[in-house]
Amino acid sequence: MDLTLSHEINQEIGHLSELARYYEYQGRTDVAQEYKRQISNLKTMIARVQLIDGLRALADFLDAHPDVPLNSWASVSYSVTATNLNTDDRDQDDVERAEVDRVAAILGVTPTLSDNGSHYTALRTFGPVEYRATAITQEEMALHRAAGTYHGLVTP
Repeated sequence: MDLTLSHEINQEIGHLSELARYYEYQGRTDVAQEYKRQISNLKTMIARVQLIDGLRALADFLDAHPDVPLNSWASVSYSVTATNLNTDDRDQDDVERAEVDRVAAILGVTPTLSDNGSHYTALRTFGPVEYRATAITQEEMALHRAAGTYHGLVTP
């Protein structure tokens, strides 16, 4: 990302933050929330541009350095979590699956459900490179967190 553009976006974020604080102080939480949403959108846009720039820089580096070892495949993944989405009163699993459905439509693929029903995935390949969006059920995540509580306490 161009440094001038980055500076301008950061200035805009600062300006929107001031407006959000002002309207929050005035009791206009509805207006403050709109400014906070705009800030979130700008930060998401910056992160996206930085990721794409980084992928291009990596590709250029690998092209210029054929001695760097590589696998014969690569993967980019999007882990879908309800906390990263604008959720309403619907079940988190439903919200996350809806996001995978949305991404699948953009990718032009049909999502798949794992055999045990815990992972819902949209996958598109670009030669040996894949893009994968996955939602994992709340139940499966709870089981994973529970299993992690034993880490370091049990020796196999």
